[in-house]
Amino acid sequence: MLREFEDDGFIMVRLLAVLFSIDLRRNLTESKQRKKATDYSVAFFPDS
Repeated sequence: MLREFEDDGFIMVRLLAVLFSIDLRRNLTESKQRKKATDYSVAFFPDS
C-alpha cells in the first residue's frame, strides 16, 4: 500500500516538473519575442 502511494507521489512530482518546465519555456519564448518586437520598434523609430 505504501509502495503504491510512493509511486503516485513520484508521478505527481514528475508531472508538476514537466508542467513547470513547459510553462517556463513558454515564458522564455514570449519574453524573447517581446524583446525582439521592441528591438524592431526601436529600429523603425530611432527618435523614440
